[in-house]
Amino acid sequence: MIFNLKKSICTATILVLFSCTHKGNEYNQDVVVFESDTRGKTIGFKPTSDQIDQAESRLFDYLETQTELNQTIYIYTLGDKEPLQDRLKFYKRRYFGAINNEGEKIITIEFVFVRCGGHEEWKKIGYTNHKTKSCWWSVKYSLKYDRIYDLKF
Repeated sequence: MIFNLKKSICTATILVLFSCTHKGNEYNQDVVVFESDTRGKTIGFKPTSDQIDQAESRLFDYLETQTELNQTIYIYTLGDKEPLQDRLKFYKRRYFGAINNEGEKIITIEFVFVRCGGHEEWKKIGYTNHKTKSCWWSVKYSLKYDRIYDLKF
């Protein structure tokens, strides 16, 4: 009984601390992190939580900067046009780490719209090869250069 209470308190504390360190619009907790991307020919690595947080933060900063420069990236949902950064909370994340030929670590983030991924299908590495391709988009993040690039809708 006491063990279960301690476990519950510990879990609640972690959830509170996690929610305090992340902005509500920029991070979705429904994620899968892959050890490597077997779809390509690069050497893979499993991104750490800190690396993922860094990539997510940089993506949100990138989108905000685009908006400040009057180059807002929009998503069309049910006939409405909204800035992408306002819709990030509606996407599940798939993270892949890769090391390119120059030894640079790159994290690819694939975003899957919540209504498209099914229950478990979106967690399969080959998911994006299916007919659901219109329900996802991706971006790359360079750990070495701390920059977002290769945004693909």
